[in-house]
Amino acid sequence: PADIMRQFVLFKQSANLHTSTFIQVILLRYLKAAGHEKFMELIKKNCESYRINRDAMVVAEKKHLIPEVRFNIPGEGMFIWFELPKQCNCKRMIEEQCEELKVLLVPGDAFSSQNGCKNFMRASFSMVSPEDIDEGMRRFGEMIKNELHR
Repeated sequence: PADIMRQFVLFKQSANLHTSTFIQVILLRYLKAAGHEKFMELIKKNCESYRINRDAMVVAEKKHLIPEVRFNIPGEGMFIWFELPKQCNCKRMIEEQCEELKVLLVPGDAFSSQNGCKNFMRASFSMVSPEDIDEGMRRFGEMIKNELHR
């Protein structure tokens, strides 16, 4: 049943937020082979890449989203949380528009145990180019406008 499948999808999404044992073993082997200094160089390189992408998402947000959308600018990490107008139902937006618009976001209620955060959305900037971020934010803006015109 669709209701049960949705719960499994939410469980899988939350399970993916944690590092698997297999990945931890891979990291241990990498550290033994490359050493601490090369690992730290890689971390610095990734941090710079994330910073560039984060800044691209902030610019794209201001360019494509309505002024009523609020968001944080993280100092660390790879996600930005967006607070949409109260009348927005982010879960419905995902279910009805993400496949058609080819954009992937996570509704805030996936992180709430009490069905809260209905008008919050989380977006990752870690694995995409600044150009893709701009296009993704344009599509996200389209999703918001569609939701507000329901």
